[in-house]
Amino acid sequence: MNSSTGKPFPLKGLRVTQRQAISYGGTSYHASGDAIVLHIHSLTRQALPVLMCATLVGGLLNLGQAEARTLGCEMTDTDTYKKYLGPGWRDIAEYPGNRQKIIIASDPQAHRAMTQRNPHKEDGHNKSLWHSNLDAVTNAIRQDRRASYYVPLVINGDLTEYGHSTERRDTQRKMHQASANRPGPLILPGLGNHDYDQNVGNCSNNGCARDSVCDLVKWVNTLSPTPFDHRFDTSSNTHRGSLAYSVGVGRVHIVQLNLEPSYTRNFETGGLTAPGLKRRFAINSAMDWLERDLKYAQARGRHVIINLHKRNNWQDDSVRNGRFAKLLEQYNVVAVFAGHYHGSIGKVATIGKVPVFQTGAMLSKSYLRVTFDWSTYKMWVTPVTLGSSPPPGTIVSLKR
Repeated sequence: MNSSTGKPFPLKGLRVTQRQAISYGGTSYHASGDAIVLHIHSLTRQALPVLMCATLVGGLLNLGQAEARTLGCEMTDTDTYKKYLGPGWRDIAEYPGNRQKIIIASDPQAHRAMTQRNPHKEDGHNKSLWHSNLDAVTNAIRQDRRASYYVPLVINGDLTEYGHSTERRDTQRKMHQASANRPGPLILPGLGNHDYDQNVGNCSNNGCARDSVCDLVKWVNTLSPTPFDHRFDTSSNTHRGSLAYSVGVGRVHIVQLNLEPSYTRNFETGGLTAPGLKRRFAINSAMDWLERDLKYAQARGRHVIINLHKRNNWQDDSVRNGRFAKLLEQYNVVAVFAGHYHGSIGKVATIGKVPVFQTGAMLSKSYLRVTFDWSTYKMWVTPVTLGSSPPPGTIVSLKR
């Protein structure tokens, strides 16, 4: 509204064709989409400079429907699943039979699909079959999450095949079908090689790796407060950290290490000759963070399970067989759960004395049902393979 005339500024119908982001009042705002038509019926004189600034950088801020964005991730649209959160999901509950369940899966990997289970065969791009397979497995997981308490769903990486926007969109929509019936995070995801590692230098403007990382940052930020190895350095516009995080659910401490804890990578996106704001990513090893987090869990008497994407063939395998193995033993880690190998499910190895389980793959309609029996202090790991007989389950003692 023009304060001198009392009339609206004549801005109705102004059209925007470029995505942009702008900071105002300490909050970052973002207008996305190929084209936005803005109808402003009143605008204060104080807000006009903000509007002019937004226009100059190639877009327009919809003041009526502005969405606050995560700093450093202004170019990424993410379904944060925040509506699923509610009080009490971290607390120890009255578990029926004194048994607490957790679902651990991996590799939805849109749009790759299993075509045959035994021997395992896949089609690298079969969108209709992927949707069919994911419908089946998310519906099964939803039934498995029906309980009188919150049942977490951990997803150990490779959410997409290439990190493309259509893949991310389809995966994020599909996850709603796997919802629990009690308040709590829809998913506790990690990143795999197909989400960020293989996309650096292989996707325009490194946008695929950027968006995959920013999806994770936004998801974990909704869980705050939670230990999260990430910070955005505004002085250099750099995301720093390993992106590892952990949450406590009941007596269980769930650690997510993403691809693997020795992994490091640097890349950047945006700038003068590329779309979007200049953003840098400095992914570092998770090992120092992991040691601090295990100390934290041990001091609270929690039973730790570690999740990652790759159980072997790390960037630095000396870390796996050395410091990582020692930390598992020192802090009495119950088990390690990994994705990556789509046709493998159940116990496959040990690191020291700690069992390592493959989680199957959602694209292969398989996952693990993990049950903590607090009466006997045992963990039951049960493979689920839809449409075929699963391998036998495994019992792990929690008394070490």
